[in-house]
Amino acid sequence: MKKFFTSKLFQLIGFIFFLPGIHWAQTTTFNYTGNVQTYTVPPGVYCIQVDVRGAKGGGPNGGNGARVQANLNVTPGQVWKFE
Repeated sequence: MKKFFTSKLFQLIGFIFFLPGIHWAQTTTFNYTGNVQTYTVPPGVYCIQVDVRGAKGGGPNGGNGARVQANLNVTPGQVWKFE
């Protein structure tokens, strides 16, 4: 019974990890470099979630930083440029 259970468990794990259409979340972080940076949408990805944050302005009248969160429809292979 134990051998049968172990065999079925490994089959189930393999099935779960290799199901077509299931994608695991991946995080890509871009820090300010002063140069243009690019992001290419991976194969099979049609929607990305972005969380963009800006720093507080300088000087005595500098405004507060801002944050924008959004879900964007994308196309695999599409290239996004960040400045």
